[in-house]
Amino acid sequence: MVPETRYAVVDGQHVAYQVIGDGPLDLVFVTSWVSHIEVQWEEPLIASFLNQLASFRRVLLFDKRGMGMSDAVMIDERSSVDEWMMDITAVMSAAGSKQATIVGFGAGGPLSILFAATHPEAVTALVLINAWARLRRDRDHPFGLPTQLEEPLLDLLEATWASPEYVDPSAPSLVRDPSFQRWHRRHLRLSASPGTAVATQRMLFRTDVRDALPSIRAPTLVLHRVDNESVRIGHARHLAATIPYAELVELGGADHPYWAGDVGVLTGEIERFLTGSTRPVPTDRTLATVLITDLVDSTGQLEHQGDSAWRAILGRHDRTVRHQIERFGGQLVKTTGDGILAVFDAPSRAVRCACAIRDAVRALDLSVRVGVHTGEIEYQEHDIAGIAVHIAARLVALAAPGEILASSTVHDLTAGALVHFNDRGTHTLKGISTPWQLFTVET
Repeated sequence: MVPETRYAVVDGQHVAYQVIGDGPLDLVFVTSWVSHIEVQWEEPLIASFLNQLASFRRVLLFDKRGMGMSDAVMIDERSSVDEWMMDITAVMSAAGSKQATIVGFGAGGPLSILFAATHPEAVTALVLINAWARLRRDRDHPFGLPTQLEEPLLDLLEATWASPEYVDPSAPSLVRDPSFQRWHRRHLRLSASPGTAVATQRMLFRTDVRDALPSIRAPTLVLHRVDNESVRIGHARHLAATIPYAELVELGGADHPYWAGDVGVLTGEIERFLTGSTRPVPTDRTLATVLITDLVDSTGQLEHQGDSAWRAILGRHDRTVRHQIERFGGQLVKTTGDGILAVFDAPSRAVRCACAIRDAVRALDLSVRVGVHTGEIEYQEHDIAGIAVHIAARLVALAAPGEILASSTVHDLTAGALVHFNDRGTHTLKGISTPWQLFTVET
C-alpha cells in the first residue's frame, strides 16, 4: 500500500513527502539523486527495505525539489546540494519532527553530511550507505572518478536516459532481470527528465563536502559494499577516517543501490546501530505462503549436458531464483537439488515471485513447475514443517511444465491484487484427506 503523499513548503515551493511507521523516534531517509516517492513502492525490494526501517522508526521520505512529485525547479551550473538542506528542514517541520536519525544513500550522502554538520541539534545519528563526500578523483582522493570520464558519461546518460537501451550498471545482480529493468526505466522517466538528470549529475560531479566531515558530532555509521564499482570502497574508508568516532562496516556484494543485494544485512546493521539489538527470527508456528519450484526434466538435462555443464546451469538457475525471492521479500528456506522451498508473508508477493521465476528461468532455456499455498507452518532450525508445505509439494507434482499451480486459499487471499487465475478444478492430493480446488496463475 502506497503511503499518503503530503507537501511541505520551502520558499513557496512544494516538497512531496510521506511518513511511514509509528516508532517513538524519527528517521529521515535521503535517497540518491533522482526519485519518485510513489512509484518506488511498486518495486518490492524498495518497499521491503523501507518497511523494515519503519518497523523500528517513524520514517520520513521525500522527493527533493526538482524530482518526482515535488515542484519542478531549475538545476543548472549555479545549483548546489546545500540548497536541498531546506527540504529536510521543511519536511521535518511539517511532520512535527524536532530530531531524527539521518540516513543518506549514494548521492544523498553529501546532503546528509552537510545537514548533520550544520544542524547538529536536529540530528541524533547519521547513517551513510554507499555514500561519498567527493565524487571526482584528486591527488589526495585517488578512488574518485577520473574527470576525463565525466563528459562521456553525461553524453551517454542523456542519449539513453530511461530508453530501452538504458541499463544501470550500478546493480550487477539486476542487470539481467528484464522485469526490473522495465520498472526502473519507468521510475527514471517519472523521476526526472533527461535534461534534469544530466544537470543534476553534473552538479554532483562538482560537489565536495569533505571540509564538513570533521564537524559532524552525531554518532555515525558508514555502510559500504566492498565490491561496489560505482562508488568504490575508498570513499567509505575516507568518510569513516574523517568523521569523528565513525563506525565503518564493510559489507559483501557489488551492488550500489541499497535495495539490491542482501538488504536484510543492511537493515540489520542499521537497527543494531540505532537500537543496540536486532530481532530474532520467529521459531513458532505462523501463517505463511509456501512456494516450491521444481526444474522440468532435470534428469534428462543432466544426461544431455553432462555433469560439469549441468552444474554450471544449476548455478545460474539458483542465483536467478534466489534473486527473485529476495526481490519480492521472501525467505529462502532451502534448495532441493533441482528446486527451492521459500516462504512469504504475503500471498500476492509469492504469486508475483512465482511469475518472475518462471519468466526468468525461460531466459536460461529452462522450465519450472511451481506450487503456491498459504497455510500454517512451523519454523525449525534450518527448515519449515507443517501441512502447508505438504500441500505446496503436491501442487508442484500436479503442475505441468511452465505452470504455476495455486490453492484456493491463495486465490481467495489475492483477490483484487491484479493476479489472473484460471480454474484447474477440484483435486484429491496425495496424503491429504480433503479435496482442494486449484488454480493456474496466468499473470
